[in-house]
Amino acid sequence: MSAVSAVSDDRLESAPGGLGFVQEFVNTRYLAPPRGVDPLGDETLAQAWLDAAWQRHGAAAVTTTGNQPPAIELAHRDLPGLRAARRALAGLISGDRDPADRGSADLVAAVTVRVGADGVATLEPRGGEGGRVLAILLAEVWCAQQAGTWKRLKICRNERCAIVFYDRSPAASAVWHSAKRCGNAPNLRASRARRRTDERQR
Repeated sequence: MSAVSAVSDDRLESAPGGLGFVQEFVNTRYLAPPRGVDPLGDETLAQAWLDAAWQRHGAAAVTTTGNQPPAIELAHRDLPGLRAARRALAGLISGDRDPADRGSADLVAAVTVRVGADGVATLEPRGGEGGRVLAILLAEVWCAQQAGTWKRLKICRNERCAIVFYDRSPAASAVWHSAKRCGNAPNLRASRARRRTDERQR
């Protein structure tokens, strides 16, 4: 089972626009060990994931020019950096970045802004293959932060799930990707704890 099919079983909605690419990238950890096979575990799996994810989200990405994705061919040397970026992005989404992911693991990428003869500005990811993937991801993060949609990308509070979801609630107050599936058990435990406390205080 792929990470994509796993999250679709939960009826996980994709974030809007190219932010869905960021969401899906971070969710590749959803089936990383001990759950299953990491889509970023080797270059064949990573390339298959990237090609499929770009088909789903590329047309909406801010780095797309004429609906043509950047031609990126991942190699084994790209994978450690992508996995580190995944950890750092997960920490950025949760607001709890591991100090070990700071410093040398800061998220840095190069993007060129090009204005064509038609006056349209486009963003072009730069660098090596893995660096260009990171540039695409960070361009989407920046745009989402400017648009105010970044704060709606969250990690499910249920530690057994911890999947990245897009909070579409009016007040952006959701804490579980599925209140029924991930919220019932914590709510039940909290309710039982409150009852025990009330009984002891009587």
